[in-house]
Amino acid sequence: MKAAQGAMNNVTAAAGDVLVALARSHFGFVMSELQGHLKTMRGGACQEFVLTTLSKLASSYALRCIPFVEMTLLALHAMLRQVESSRILRTICSVLEQWSRAINAYFNAWEQCPFPRIGEKQLCEQVYSLFCHAVVNWLGRHKKEEDKQAIFGAVTAMMAVVLHDAQHQDRVWKQVVWLLQQYQEVQDTSRVTESLHYFLKTLEELHAVAPKDKLRAIAAAVHHELGDETRQHSAGHKEELRQCIVLQARIYPEETVTFLLSQLSSENQGSRGTALTLLGAVARSDEPAVREKLPLIVEAVQPLFTESGTQLRRALLGFIKDLLSVSIPSCLAWDVVAHIFVEFRRASDRLVRTERDTRGSVPCPGCAESSLSGTRSIAWAPQNLVCPTALCSARCSQAAQHFLGAGTWPLSGAWLSSSSTEPPEVGAESNGGFPNAVLQAVEDVQEERDLQAQCIGILESLDLSVEGMTELLWPRLLQYVVPAQYCGMLVPLLRCLQALIERQKQTEGQEDTEKPADVQEQAKKPTPQALLVRLLVVAACDQCRECAVAALQLLQALQSRIHSSLRGLWPIRIPRMLQYLEEKTEGFLDSEEWQCYLLKFLTESVEEMLVDQPWVVCLSRELSQQLSNPSSSAEDKNFLYQALGTVLASCRQLTHVQEQLLKYLKETDATSPCDRQVRFPLLPLLCPVSPRPSPAPDLFHFLVAAVSLGQCPALPS
Repeated sequence: MKAAQGAMNNVTAAAGDVLVALARSHFGFVMSELQGHLKTMRGGACQEFVLTTLSKLASSYALRCIPFVEMTLLALHAMLRQVESSRILRTICSVLEQWSRAINAYFNAWEQCPFPRIGEKQLCEQVYSLFCHAVVNWLGRHKKEEDKQAIFGAVTAMMAVVLHDAQHQDRVWKQVVWLLQQYQEVQDTSRVTESLHYFLKTLEELHAVAPKDKLRAIAAAVHHELGDETRQHSAGHKEELRQCIVLQARIYPEETVTFLLSQLSSENQGSRGTALTLLGAVARSDEPAVREKLPLIVEAVQPLFTESGTQLRRALLGFIKDLLSVSIPSCLAWDVVAHIFVEFRRASDRLVRTERDTRGSVPCPGCAESSLSGTRSIAWAPQNLVCPTALCSARCSQAAQHFLGAGTWPLSGAWLSSSSTEPPEVGAESNGGFPNAVLQAVEDVQEERDLQAQCIGILESLDLSVEGMTELLWPRLLQYVVPAQYCGMLVPLLRCLQALIERQKQTEGQEDTEKPADVQEQAKKPTPQALLVRLLVVAACDQCRECAVAALQLLQALQSRIHSSLRGLWPIRIPRMLQYLEEKTEGFLDSEEWQCYLLKFLTESVEEMLVDQPWVVCLSRELSQQLSNPSSSAEDKNFLYQALGTVLASCRQLTHVQEQLLKYLKETDATSPCDRQVRFPLLPLLCPVSPRPSPAPDLFHFLVAAVSLGQCPALPS
């Protein structure tokens, strides 16, 4: 300690750290030495060194400091009138804060201390005198940011101690308003939030009764601070703000939830979004008192599902993710899950509209080639912003952020019509640039893609072990497998469904037992034929190996629900197909060979079901229905035609076969290369190459004529 007198700051700090380390084994000796210097000092560097070391000791050895509390607080009280500089003020505030926190820790763990218990009232009175001095002499009198931060840190810690004495609680609650005002007084508000969190934690431990107006003031201040877009809060600060509301909701759920629900009707979109974020944090806490409020919260949030603002849509999805992390004792939960898919479809529709409305004029920041005819490909800014495949979505998102963050180049019409691939220099003269509408379209596309990614992220993060989650999602999620507008969510959706089925088998001990669905849900559930066709089409896509694997794995899990006769075949065939995909490295999967493999699998499956001809007929009709879907790609239709031919070739109801073939031949233009390419592969599959009954002779001769002549002759009657 003598060596530290008059030394540089880094030397005194190191000396203090040595004393703190020494106190681990010789606490009484170090503390007695510091107390002796504390009584005799009259200011200067030695005073600051002793105070700083006392603060560190209280922070490191809170409970061991309690026997020395009375001496330390008395010495500090004597020093309060001798504060000569802001530096000493901040040091004294640090000591007051750390020793007050040590006292609070003692209140919660006094039974762990070997020395006789010191009464709460005695300690509260000693702190109360210091608290009153700070309130009267320090609050509002210091302008420096560092001084303000130190003062409210010390005052809040002393408030938490004084709160244990019922006779002084009114004085404490008056200072809560002052603490909340610091959000407007200081630049770095993270320290205010930390102090508020500490105070609320003390309230929770005490189970103290709080004035309702003060509770509303706390919730309003946190809500406003979290939603203040002018402040750049760190992720840690935002989380601590959310935890403040969670703490308050644990203690006073009625008042907290009522306030947050009132903000959902605000005209300000940001205010509603912040309320959703905080409601999600409250729901995620899964406290018993909060759990009772969940049905009320869900019901209040549902009217916001139709909102169109991007910020609010993002907040809604965040709320849904938080809500699905806990058990929800309400049938309203399914409407929340369904909104994930509604939002994904809405984002997809907006992307399509944006591409259509800005065709040829929107610069794509990520895709490497243009899908628009009649437009020149620009190397640094390709033209198709809305990428046609999911494979380049991430690349486009990252590049869009770079594009928007880096600004845009003023492009002239002359440059756009030139052959140059280099952008003009910034500041160069031009007759114009990208219109505001185009730049807005770039931002809109990025926002919609982010929303889609958020929807997928919720599905990927679903915790199926949460109580009631299996009953909530199964079999409702099946209705989103077949519609094409949800194809971007297929991988996480298929994996989720597979996990649900496996979990059902484990919990129920048998494959096919499931709770009966109501009439409305049963109507939305896809037929086994629709699921089989959709999953085969997904598996046939050689562009996405991940989709093919997920589709086959779900088929294997669904085998008994597709048809009971498949239990012997699929457990053998599907693992072989998965092994085939695993052995083929990326880029070396032969599309034609793989589709032949799938068609052979379909043929074997239909052979197993020949005794159930009505089921096979329904399968062919489902293939026809998905063929007529305008959203199906040419590659999908090509596979569907081959699959239809495979099924019809195995079908023994010849009248149905003839009806199906005549239907497609009537719609076929034999002079059209496109029709001949995708529809005529259907015909050779129907040639009588097996002993089973073949199609009618008239029909077969007609098919041969159609193929050989390359035209559609008159159909036989």
